[in-house]
Amino acid sequence: KDSTLLEKDLFHDFWLCVCLCSDVIVEEVNIEENIFLYQGSSPDEVALVEAASQLSIILLSKIPGFCRISYFGEILNFEILHTIEFSSERKCMSVFVRQPNTEVVVMYSKGADSVILPHLDKQIGNISLISTKRDLKEYSKKGLRTLCLGKRVMSHLDYELWAQELNLAIIKSSSINYTPGLGISSDTKNPFKSIHEKMENGLQLIGVTAVEDKLQEDVPDVIHNLHKAGIKVWMLTGDKLETAENIGYLCKLITRETKVFRIPSGLTLDSIMFLFVVNSEQISIHSNHEFQIT
Repeated sequence: KDSTLLEKDLFHDFWLCVCLCSDVIVEEVNIEENIFLYQGSSPDEVALVEAASQLSIILLSKIPGFCRISYFGEILNFEILHTIEFSSERKCMSVFVRQPNTEVVVMYSKGADSVILPHLDKQIGNISLISTKRDLKEYSKKGLRTLCLGKRVMSHLDYELWAQELNLAIIKSSSINYTPGLGISSDTKNPFKSIHEKMENGLQLIGVTAVEDKLQEDVPDVIHNLHKAGIKVWMLTGDKLETAENIGYLCKLITRETKVFRIPSGLTLDSIMFLFVVNSEQISIHSNHEFQIT
């Protein structure tokens, strides 16, 4: 019974997080005619919100400070108190919401597993981390783009105290004098980092998502022809190692005959070259323009 109740709560929070913690906006919704049109800067977010609508969890409207969701026919109105936007540095996004007539505030967060998992509260019930990490690795091997979803529940008073601290930091930041040509310190560039981290901690894991990022038509053939023409091709990505490697195979950037070297992050150039020397006698670039060590 307890297990069933937990799964029900996780299902509820998972899809609310999908709808609330995103930049997706409603273009057109007609429940009677089963029309759900959404727009957003992230195709992944749009795909997930569309998937939620097929489960009768429908994002009806979203305006600054307010969001309305139909949850299996029940209309839920959420007050959006604050949003901590996604950035390439933070690799996560968080939104603080409250339902009317309650004093409970819920912060929903979603982001890379490297950011969400280390900030889980070890004292509360979480989905099995072992199985979650195993699933994340399998999804990445298939070339799927993954995200972890989490939440933190707090009183409205706790939120207000945190919001006051944030507002003071914003006022202080706006009074900073910038000296042309001298730049600014790294702390000044992101003066709210420590304040954000105070809340984006002690999370309860509520699920993970995996979305297929399909290649455009003819991409593998084009890259293969570029290789044949002697043109070098680089792929720049922020994906996980397993995801990036799988996409490399899918788009024929590398093949099963390619010698692939996995270099851990944080190594210096000298350390990388030492690994090459230790593991090889000769470094050569072959006619197919695939980097190999023999």
